[in-house]
Amino acid sequence: MGGWTITGAIFLLLIICICAVKVHISIRYKHDKGNDRLQIKFWLFHGWPRYSIDVPVIQTDPDRRGVVFREEKQGTGNMQSEEIKDETLPEAMMQAEMLKAYVEHVQKLHRMILRCLKRIRVYHFSWESAVGVKDAALTAQFTGGLWAVKAYAAGLLSSLTTWQTTPELSVHPKYQQFVSKTDVSCMLSYRIGHAIPVVLYVLRHALEFLRAYKQSKRVKRDKKEDNDE
Repeated sequence: MGGWTITGAIFLLLIICICAVKVHISIRYKHDKGNDRLQIKFWLFHGWPRYSIDVPVIQTDPDRRGVVFREEKQGTGNMQSEEIKDETLPEAMMQAEMLKAYVEHVQKLHRMILRCLKRIRVYHFSWESAVGVKDAALTAQFTGGLWAVKAYAAGLLSSLTTWQTTPELSVHPKYQQFVSKTDVSCMLSYRIGHAIPVVLYVLRHALEFLRAYKQSKRVKRDKKEDNDE
């Protein structure tokens, strides 16, 4: 009995420690002409352990003067088929109940996500950009529009999260030249324990919807077998 008590106490202490751990995240997105790069770093205690992700996001094709997107599609030809489905009243009521439960689930999940976002603490946020075209009037318009976008984005993020700093925003107009540069960096922290209720809620309802879906498929299969008989 004493061994199980000690094991349970250690396990409980471990869970509490995991929930109290604060994850620090550093995000930097840099755009320079036709190349984009995103860098994300994670760490726990004083920079340890550190894990980073550094990937190119988009690369443009200078020959085509646009972004290259590769899309793969797989099909079986130009075949068309028509399927007639009939549903009974119990099946329609079951689907209506599933839809109602799904809407309630999304509404509750939305409120939980907003509460979790509010617990994110932002310690640094800077957004520096440079824009320019050959026409000076268009450059001024682009500069003003970019200022409006940055002000709206900063206001939206500050309303969703908790900021411990003042955002650093800047736009540098470059006249008589084609320039498109931006550099966004952000540092934030979040406790793991704040995300656990959301994850458990999503998993629980995902399992419930999966069981309901399997039940509806079973009802339809039984109905089809009865009709065949």
